Parts: sequence; structure tokens; C-alpha cells
Amino acid sequence: MIFVFWALDPIYLINLFIQGLGYHFQWLIQLSFDTQCFEQAGFYDETESTEEQVTWMQNYTIFYWAWWIAWAPFVGTFIAQISKGRTIREFVIGNMIVPTLIVFLWVAIFGGVGLYNELGSIQNGIECGDHPEATLSSIPADWYSEFDGNKILKLSCLENGSDIYFGALTTLPLTMIMSILSMVGIIVYFVTSSDSASHVVDILTAGGIDEPPKLQRIFWALTEGAVASMLLAASNGDDDSLTALQAATLVAALPFTLVLIFECMATYKTLLIHTGELKPEEQVYW
Repeated sequence: MIFVFWALDPIYLINLFIQGLGYHFQWLIQLSFDTQCFEQAGFYDETESTEEQVTWMQNYTIFYWAWWIAWAPFVGTFIAQISKGRTIREFVIGNMIVPTLIVFLWVAIFGGVGLYNELGSIQNGIECGDHPEATLSSIPADWYSEFDGNKILKLSCLENGSDIYFGALTTLPLTMIMSILSMVGIIVYFVTSSDSASHVVDILTAGGIDEPPKLQRIFWALTEGAVASMLLAASNGDDDSLTALQAATLVAALPFTLVLIFECMATYKTLLIHTGELKPEEQVYW
């Protein structure tokens, strides 16, 4: 992330970060309640909105809302275990504020690089043309151009997110090294995520003990890997094959929404007990 920041245009990325942060807080409340209800119902003016906007709302807003709610028991259990012994201030700073700021920086830098490539290509009048067999390993030369002294690529000509990411790296110095480091980072991310998930599932299935059996943990890790592999094999490059899984995630997340509300209330009451404002022996009905 630091390399990409200095490799493109630091002033542009700093300006983008500040502006994007301002837009985020400016539109946070409105976008939090925006469900595009009329577009989803089919009432939209094709001159103002398109069917793709409905797809975006379903796949990248509602689905991710449900995704994280469904993940809440696993993530919450893992974070609670690794945060044992820390104060609430340390927990909030270390597990909520710092990771959020890092995500802000990551999205601003890598998203900024992508926008720089795409907008610069549009400014230069670059067209995708007829290249049906173009892949990441054989990007047509006419998709590349130069803007303000920087090499750029029309990323929208590439078909999927992974190609777009690695395509953007081809416009930066040390492309091969950065691609290898990216692959290593992706592998480490998946391995650590699988290990954490397996650990939490192991704790839940072992009755909540802190140190569950290692053999059982290995079993859950292999099971998760097998399920993920089958889903990837079943998709065969077709995103529609995972629609049923996404729908199941939405359905499973709805009950957890109520659970999370009660957990917030329970946390608040626990804090009142620790501060002495609420007596544990007193019966409270909320």
C-alpha cells in the first residue's frame, strides 16, 4: 500500500482521501437508509438509473450487510478471545478505529489508482475495441496510454476484479515483485481467516472451552476448505450459481439482527453493573 502510494501520485491520492472521507461522512446517514426501493420494484427511469444499480444494491449493499451480520457470532467470539485482558478503550481503538482507518487508506489508494487509470484512459479517448480473447497475460497494447507522465491502462476492458487489480499493477514499477507480494498477501489472508474461523467453530462445538481439541480444529479447517472448493468448482466462472448461497445468507442473517440488538442491550447493562449504576441482584425487565 505504501509503495503504491508513492509510485503513482501522492498529492492526488492525499486529495482523494480527504475528499472521499468528507463524502463518506456527508452521505453516511442517507446511504445507510437507502435501499433503492423503487428501482428494486422495477420503477426506474432508464435515463436516470439502470438495472445494474439494482444489482449493485443487492450484491454489494444488502448482501454484505447480511454477510457481516451472519459472521458476527464467529468474528465476535474470536475478537473477544484475543482481546481478553484489554480495556474497553484499548478494544475500541485497536479493533475498531485503527482497522477502519487502514481500510479507508487502502480503498483510497487502490481505488484511487483504479480511477486514475480509468479516467485518464477516458480522457485520452481509449476504447476497448474488438479483443474477445484478451486476458491479463495478453493485454492489447492499445489499451495502454500515458497521462501526466504516468503509464495507465483502461481497466474497464478487463472482465473481472482480479484481472483489474493485477492489470493496475502492470502500470506501476516493479510489477512482478508487487504481483508476487500480492499473491502472498492473499494466501496469508485466506489461511489466517480459515484458521480463525476453524478455531471459533471448534470452540462452539466443544462446548465453549478456551482450548478445544486440535484434531477437531483440523477437521473443521478441512471441512471449510472442502465446502469452499466445491462452491468454486460449482460456479465454473458463473456468478449466478452462487445466488442460492447469497439468498441463504440473507435469510440466516435476519434472526441474528434481533440477537445483535439484544446483545447490545446486554453489553450496556453489563457496563452499568461494572460502574455500579446497576445492581445485579435487582430484577430488570429490559
